[in-house]
Amino acid sequence: MKDSKKYSEALAKTVRSLKRKYGKIEKPEYGLSAEVLVYAVLSQYLSESASASAIKKLAAHFVDWNDLRVARTDELTDVIGKDTVETREMADTMTRVLMAIFNKYDVMNLEAVAEAGKRQAKAILEKLIPESQYVINYVVLTAFEGHAIPLTGQMTEYLKANELVHPDSTPEEIEGFLERQVPANQTYEFYALIRKDAESTMPKRSISATISDTDVKTSSKSAKKQ
Repeated sequence: MKDSKKYSEALAKTVRSLKRKYGKIEKPEYGLSAEVLVYAVLSQYLSESASASAIKKLAAHFVDWNDLRVARTDELTDVIGKDTVETREMADTMTRVLMAIFNKYDVMNLEAVAEAGKRQAKAILEKLIPESQYVINYVVLTAFEGHAIPLTGQMTEYLKANELVHPDSTPEEIEGFLERQVPANQTYEFYALIRKDAESTMPKRSISATISDTDVKTSSKSAKKQ
């Protein structure tokens, strides 16, 4: 990246400031459940608060994540709360990601992927779900404890707007730069801090702006998950 020393110093200063602003960050524990795949897709499109609300309602509506895998797009958008082009895209991505794992391993969890080791696990996901680098990086970071930094479009805009990366950098260049700057054991904290500040200071993404916690409908079905 051009002027990498300049951006490295700015990034370190910003992270120190965000740590003071937001305090301790708690990392979620998914294990190797397919829940991490579902949440990754939701959080690619929605804010953190909307994602947390949506996954609770999906868990309540479907018997398990395998049940969600075979759900119709209409059913998913109804549970999510809004039927738009973007929510349909999100629903289609969700079922496609789950289907890719199931078709390869005939189970609805990530145990077989994890057995390959962190580096190979990422390569497997890139082959199975090449259309979503964010989902891949989120799963590698949170389920496999790997060195990856998932970036939403909003986070990328935030980094550029705050002059933390070069404005002409590609997503791939930004990802590589950040992974060189942030130690592996600090990557989730970094991701969470940047995301929190981006969501609090940047314009809302269109789906999150229309889906509130109360928009996501509930169901009385069991929430037993693998």
